[in-house]
Amino acid sequence: MTCTYDITSEKVTFTLLSGDPASPITILVVSDGFTSDERDLFQIACSSLVYRIENEPWYTIKLSSGSSSSSVGAENLAIWSAFVGAELSDDLMETPSGNDYPVGPPSIFGVALEDYNSADVEWLYTSKDECVDRVRDLFVAKFKIWPDKMSILVNYPVPAGKAHGFVALSTTGGMFEDIMLHEIGHTFGLRDEYGGDNLSGEVQAILNVKGINVTSDVNQPPWSVFTKLYAKGKVYPDAPDCTKSLEYSAPWNYLAAFTGGVGYHCGAYRASAQCKMRSYPNQFCLVCTYVIISELAGNLVPLVAR
Repeated sequence: MTCTYDITSEKVTFTLLSGDPASPITILVVSDGFTSDERDLFQIACSSLVYRIENEPWYTIKLSSGSSSSSVGAENLAIWSAFVGAELSDDLMETPSGNDYPVGPPSIFGVALEDYNSADVEWLYTSKDECVDRVRDLFVAKFKIWPDKMSILVNYPVPAGKAHGFVALSTTGGMFEDIMLHEIGHTFGLRDEYGGDNLSGEVQAILNVKGINVTSDVNQPPWSVFTKLYAKGKVYPDAPDCTKSLEYSAPWNYLAAFTGGVGYHCGAYRASAQCKMRSYPNQFCLVCTYVIISELAGNLVPLVAR
């Protein structure tokens, strides 16, 4: 399986949208889902996303270091776009299940995945991976910005469960800025805070990876070092129903152990009642904001008492 679209340097236009090219963290927004005559629409979408990012609290905060007056985001985050001039195509490709689908838009790296049956989905994701790799490699070759400092966000409607590699959104469906901000949270090491029907017995193995904002240790969560804000011993609910998700209303700076996270209704705990890592419309919680700022500033260390 190879990329279904012929991506060459002549067909890709890279634009610096915000920040300094030398910034340690780079976000590259790829125009999957836009045809060659929709460049203006893509630019509008990128401008909207940049505006949201540049007005996030974690972006605008200024750290007291030397005489610098720039925000931590402006100093450490660069946002680029990659517009791929995709033409509409009547060509067909045959999937493993024997189905024929058009090669071209609505998604330039193959058609939108909801148009495929489930037997072909993994095959198609492989193709999309290879297409994104081509764009990334062209970007690296041109600007010498290496992949380990890059988060690639692309625009096409896909199942939410696949959103960590790409972004589950369509700019025609609304709320795409919030979804992209959620995915940017993953760039900084944040875990999903929503629940689900996964078996709670598997939580410990999943949480062995980095995840400051979600933990299986209800007695000593990472955010317990925020001693003035953390309500030690408070678990919500104390006897959860593991078959459904429960929502709470609490102040932004109220930290406790709220049940539910990384796809589990039970066995995983998050710091705040609500956060963008739990539900797209919310703002980032205090702990997630701290993590993003620390990552941007290049000094992420174990949480210290605050």
